[in-house]
Amino acid sequence: MWWIGRSCFPGSTCGKISRDQCVSNIAAEINSGLRATKGVKVVLENMSGQGGTIGGDFRELKQIIDKVTDKRRIGVCIDTCHAMAQGKLVVHRSLGPGKETMLFKILHFKAMSCDL
Repeated sequence: MWWIGRSCFPGSTCGKISRDQCVSNIAAEINSGLRATKGVKVVLENMSGQGGTIGGDFRELKQIIDKVTDKRRIGVCIDTCHAMAQGKLVVHRSLGPGKETMLFKILHFKAMSCDL
């Protein structure tokens, strides 16, 4: 099946709601959009972690993915510039035990959507 992928930044609390509520709102809107479409995959991009943005912490991306109903239609694209701006070094897990980064400890590798 062919997918139309859409990379997007998750969003921000805008200083008005909690991070947990923002994660729930983002997941609810993704679920709504996926129900209304076919053949579309949402690809979340990490953020640099400034202000109230969601997605600078890889755990927030995982929280969103955990709340999305159709796991086949949700993925992650890692912006290495954003990761490095936040002080994260992205290292591939093939370097051996103990060398993988938080990225691979938190987000399952199958969620990566580099092929879009």
